[in-house]
Amino acid sequence: MRNHQKTFTMLLVLVLIGLNMRPLLTSVGPLLPQLRQASGMSFSVAALLTALPVVTMGGLALAGSWLHQHVSERRSVAISLLLIAVGALMRELYPQSALLLSSALLGGVGIGIIQAVMPSVIKRRFQQRTPLVMGLWSAALMGGGGLGAAITPWLVQHSETWYQTLAWWALPAVVALFAWWWQSAREVASSHKTTTTPVRVVFTPRAWTLGVYFGLINGGYASLIAWLPAFYIEIGASAQYSGSLLALMTLGQAAGALLMPAMARHQDRRKLLMLALVLQLVGFCGFIWLP
Repeated sequence: MRNHQKTFTMLLVLVLIGLNMRPLLTSVGPLLPQLRQASGMSFSVAALLTALPVVTMGGLALAGSWLHQHVSERRSVAISLLLIAVGALMRELYPQSALLLSSALLGGVGIGIIQAVMPSVIKRRFQQRTPLVMGLWSAALMGGGGLGAAITPWLVQHSETWYQTLAWWALPAVVALFAWWWQSAREVASSHKTTTTPVRVVFTPRAWTLGVYFGLINGGYASLIAWLPAFYIEIGASAQYSGSLLALMTLGQAAGALLMPAMARHQDRRKLLMLALVLQLVGFCGFIWLP
């Protein structure tokens, strides 16, 4: 019974950490017109608020093996959550371009490290149920993005200073930090060294194919979280409505993540991957022709 309790607690901590992976990005979209007006940012500079974290995540994904060998999982995740919290707290100050971009970069580093480390944590801790837990982790990650988009406009309506609402997203990061530090201390320490031979994915055609595929999918996602709320605000929608649209999109992503374990059982997943690309294309066409 005690092992079941430890497993359940670890799952809760993973969900809590996952919920912190996207609000730093999605909370900006509904307030982008106000942020641009207050800071004087152009559209191209404002795009960096999303582009910087996304590029940082991609770069740090390549460092996952190095991190696993040289830094403990416990410290990596803890430091990363601290970076996310500090990045959010920096937005407590009056919006300036350099400050906002620095907060985006800092938070992106924290998110990127966790996303590089967490798969190995899940595979080690949940060896028999890795696909199921990975689906739960992905759903929490997307769900956090929905919360950031939906709750931020509501916080603005109930706050004296609109831009300080962005700093509230430091609170769940701090809670996740303490929860992780407490829970990880109860886990059996494991070696950080790997005995497996590294795979040179640079020379693997399938790796390049998957890289292009996920690049297209994530590129579409990044463009939507950056510009979907701003687009609807531009055509007359409220910040709350535009944020809710983004939250609805992430709700669909969370549902897809929960279905991932069932999809992983298929021998040939190429049709499912192609279906995802087609659905994304149809969605973009809908925004163009029937906004």
